[in-house]
Amino acid sequence: MSEKTLLEDTIDSILNATPEPPPRDPQDPGFAPDDPGWTGAPEPDTRPQIICERNNEHVCVQKAISLLAADELVYQRSGTLATVIRRSPFDLPVIAQISSPRVRTMLAEKAWWGAPRNRGKKFIIEGVGIPAAIVSQVHEAGYWPGVRPLEGLATAPIVRPDGSVQWEAGYDPETGTYYTPVSDVPEQTLYTQTSAVRCRELLLDVVADFPWVTDTDADVWLSGLLAPLVRSWSGPAPIVALTSASAGTGKGLLADLIGIVILGRAPARMAWTDDQEELEKRVIASVMAGATMIVIDNLPSGSDIRGSVLDMAATADRISGRVLRESTMVDLAHHACWFATGNNIGTKGDTARRTLVCRIVAMSERPEERDDIREPELAQWVTRRRGDLLCWAITIVASYLRAGCPAPPRALGSFSGWSRAVRGAVIWAGGADVVQNLGSRLGDVDAEAALQRRVLKIMLDAGGQTGCTAQRLVKFATPPDEDHDVAAMLDEIAPPRGTRYEAKRIVRALTAMKERPRVVGGRLLRLEQNSVDSSGWPLWRVVDVGANGSEK
Repeated sequence: MSEKTLLEDTIDSILNATPEPPPRDPQDPGFAPDDPGWTGAPEPDTRPQIICERNNEHVCVQKAISLLAADELVYQRSGTLATVIRRSPFDLPVIAQISSPRVRTMLAEKAWWGAPRNRGKKFIIEGVGIPAAIVSQVHEAGYWPGVRPLEGLATAPIVRPDGSVQWEAGYDPETGTYYTPVSDVPEQTLYTQTSAVRCRELLLDVVADFPWVTDTDADVWLSGLLAPLVRSWSGPAPIVALTSASAGTGKGLLADLIGIVILGRAPARMAWTDDQEELEKRVIASVMAGATMIVIDNLPSGSDIRGSVLDMAATADRISGRVLRESTMVDLAHHACWFATGNNIGTKGDTARRTLVCRIVAMSERPEERDDIREPELAQWVTRRRGDLLCWAITIVASYLRAGCPAPPRALGSFSGWSRAVRGAVIWAGGADVVQNLGSRLGDVDAEAALQRRVLKIMLDAGGQTGCTAQRLVKFATPPDEDHDVAAMLDEIAPPRGTRYEAKRIVRALTAMKERPRVVGGRLLRLEQNSVDSSGWPLWRVVDVGANGSEK
């Protein structure tokens, strides 16, 4: 009796038992084996549905773009879809283009795609892959309504034109900049002139062991530190050239310190090249990646910062050019600040007025072996204190902007926004007017300007009130009437070929200098050529012009 009952009970338990659910695919959204309340039923798909029907391709494209517009990490930049990526904790964030395959994957993640299918006498909606034509149209649209424009990147809190600061990570719609924190930064709450003055003193104390030529050179370094904080909206900033008479004085370290504070690490370096086409490619690549700082490192000793590409990059808010290894032309927002390092480097041509020179001197024969430095491992110390240093820098600029930019200095051509926001902030915080160190104002740095001043002085003495021709200059420079000053001038502007000076080469050199006023001995002089002598040779004379350009 008991055995029969046991058998019957066993059969009943088998027949009445709840069947085990079939094994599930782990990729199934309803798969949750660790959930005690899991019943095996898939979770409902809450993604929006996009049905691809005949002649509704444009509707599908519009819906697809609206899906991308809702993604916080999708942006548009220069006619392409872009995103911000950080490959590792040791890398800086960069702007990367979103490829067509990635667009397909993103759209598949964001929506369920279907199409009507005929099944006998019935039509059903069946899941399908996203049509290639739709993916292509979305990827190549060139403009995506609702997708936010990305103008640049920041690894430091964003200081806005009104002095407010975006301390939290994310996109700032006012400047079009995406902020990615790389370390903790204490939030500042005190914005006064007194606090700005104190913060300037603290920052300059960090670099007090560097042997500056003048106090203005230290403030030039400080202006280079402040400029990236407002570059996204203030416009171009002058190039900061860090130079010294000898190696080992710390020019590269000064650039690294700015990078550590602004970027969270030492900046990447770019090698100098005289090939303007190659330099343009490097500039375009850096701007495409959203570089905040571009450092041209270790220029050849005695060389000049010059060239049309650098002149353009220093004063441009946007840069247009061809992408490397492609035929595609891009038009990009340019928010980088430029720096250069080298021994005895100078400025030449138009680059002179676009460059602030920060000079340090060697206090010993081997400056790299100094033993009187307070913090031998200064880069590591700054890395540990980065949050404080960055907060001090923000305080200087934000306090000045919140105060309404009181007593702003006279605007500097090509750099009016920087002049108001950065130059003015340095002066307001107790610093010097850094434009004193423009290459065009430092005769020992701007070799071309210094040469022009010598030419004007010698031409004034040689020509008097009547003027002088190139042939007459040749006569003055050769025996028996040799004038050593004239000969030295001609050796610089039109060196002789063999033993003879050529008048035509002298004319070409003087033509390149005419109409360029320079201050010589407290007088504003200009070289002019508006007549010829009896033989038809151009007659050159030096005139004294007033401050408004009128001849005196």
